[in-house]
Order: sequence, then C-alpha cells, then structure tokens
Amino acid sequence: MNQKPDLPLSSPRTLLAIIAAMLGSLLLYALLFACVLHKPLSVGTIRDYFQIKLQRAAAIDGPKLVFFGGSNVRFGLRCELAEQLSGVPCVNAGFIADVGIDLMVAKFEPLLHAGDVVYVPPAYEQYLWSREFVATQRDAAYLFSYDRATLPKMSWYRQLHALFYFNLPYVVSSSAEMALAAVGLKRKAGASREFGAQNLNAWGDETGHSAAQAQGYAALLALKPRIPDAAHFDPQRHYFTQQLELFLDWARAHGVTVVGGLPQMSEEIQIPPGVIDKVRAIYLDHGQHFVDLPSHSQYPHDCFFDSLYHLNEECQLQHTRLLMPLLQPYLPALKPAAG
Repeated sequence: MNQKPDLPLSSPRTLLAIIAAMLGSLLLYALLFACVLHKPLSVGTIRDYFQIKLQRAAAIDGPKLVFFGGSNVRFGLRCELAEQLSGVPCVNAGFIADVGIDLMVAKFEPLLHAGDVVYVPPAYEQYLWSREFVATQRDAAYLFSYDRATLPKMSWYRQLHALFYFNLPYVVSSSAEMALAAVGLKRKAGASREFGAQNLNAWGDETGHSAAQAQGYAALLALKPRIPDAAHFDPQRHYFTQQLELFLDWARAHGVTVVGGLPQMSEEIQIPPGVIDKVRAIYLDHGQHFVDLPSHSQYPHDCFFDSLYHLNEECQLQHTRLLMPLLQPYLPALKPAAG
C-alpha cells in the first residue's frame, strides 16, 4: 500500500498550517479573555470608577475643578466639600495606583476645556514609575476586557501588554471572582469594609472610611512608604513624569489650568526639601502652577485610614478645607468680575 511521504517542515503547506494554528490559538486566547473570563470584583472596579467619574465630568456645563490622581486623591480630597466652599462644580478623578496616568489622560482630556482647573498631587514614588511598571498593572486587563474602545488610543507598547497580560493564574482567579459576583458577594477591603464603587458619592469621592474603621488597619499603617532622597530623585527620566509633562503642555495649549501639589503623608515621615523643590519644578517648568500647605500636606498618624497616603474621612474633610484657599485664585468663578 502506497503511503504519501511526510511533508518536510520547510514546505509552504506545512508552514501555512503552523501559522494558521498559531493565529487560531491567538484568536481563541483573545476571545476567551475579551468575552468570557473577567474579574468583576477587582478589575471591574476600574470600569465602575471610570463610569461614575466620567459621567460626572461630562454632565458639568462650564468650568470645573478636577482632583486628578490615584487613590491618595480618592481618599484624601472631598469634591463635595470643595464645591460647597467654592461654588465651582468638582469631580474627584482619583482612581487606584493600578490605573496609569496615560489611561487617565486618554479618558479625561476630551472632557477638559478652557477654564477648567485640574489639581494634581501624585504620590512621591509615582514620579519614578517606569513604562514597564505602568504597562504591567491591572489596568492592562481592564483595557482588554472592559474598554477595548480606548485600547487603540494607547501606545503600541501598552496595547501589547494588554493583549498578553493574561495567564493561568488569571484564569483561576477570574473564574472565582465571576462565581462570587454571581451570588452577590463583594471584594473585601479589610475585615468589614467592602471594596468598590459603592463607596463613592456622586462627586467620585471615597466615603465611609471613618477613623473608627481605620483601627482594623494598624498593620498596614505600620508600613512606611519609600521616599527618595533628593540626590536620587530624578523624575524626568521616568515614564510617569514624562506622561505628566505631556499633559501639562497639552493643558496649557488648551487653556486648562493645572495646579500641582503634594500628596498627604504622615508627619512622622521626613520629606527632603530637595524632593519638594524638584516636584514643584515639574509644574513650573511647563508653565503651570504649584501650591504647598505650610505642613507640606503632612498630618498626624491617626489621620490615616489603611495606608500612609490615605486619609480617613474626618481628615479628608480637614485637608480639603485647608487646601481650598490655595486653589481659590485659580478658580474662574471666584475671580473678581472685570470693572
């Protein structure tokens, strides 16, 4: 019985079969993580945060104040109070550390207009985040699973990391999260507090993180953040700062005022003056502004909730009250009328 000889691996037909198998595998992989498996309790929270905060920003007709940044903004500033004190509509665009500044800018730039004021107080270490670090955070999964409309607007580097973010542990954890969400369970943030957008008010502020609840986070509050010394603080070399500088230039060109500031921090942490000087220079060198409280936004240890960047609710209100007089000169609604 005659048998057909095996095709050599170098034959066009074999190579086409291998390429087809590879492309098919990639397609199945993409469909699995784009349409089937997802993380509603962790990655899905990023989607929920964006929905609330973007809807708030889009609904404001006229100049607005935007608090812009990570979780220190969400926990440490209160737009609800800022709006009461100033009369200027306010949006708390504070997210989580896993949301890159490039993604926040891509989502919010279309909603910023001439006359808007954006207050930006990043955590000190954020200025030193590399492109590799930013690209491998949780927002890579968010982009691919929940926000594929924004994905093409990101750099090719971010797109590739979003596509190839997933692995076997993600399959296991996403299956568990989907099962828990199906029965109505929420992700816990500590012993009693649930993590998620249900803690936000209509302005996007974190709420309900009282000093009483903070007692359950004593171990986390014992962890000291790493503050770079001035000699090794070179933010302009790093991706986060470079993206921030692009945003500062865009804002200046479009009539949007950006005011930099310092993140709230425990007063037991020594912040080198040289570090503060270099942070200030980032904003001033790009034609924007910078404000600094006499305390450098430092508060007693018992003002913090679950990290030394997150104020509890009582001190969140206090910090907002202290900050607003410094922001007042930049808010259009508070400037004296001409003539």
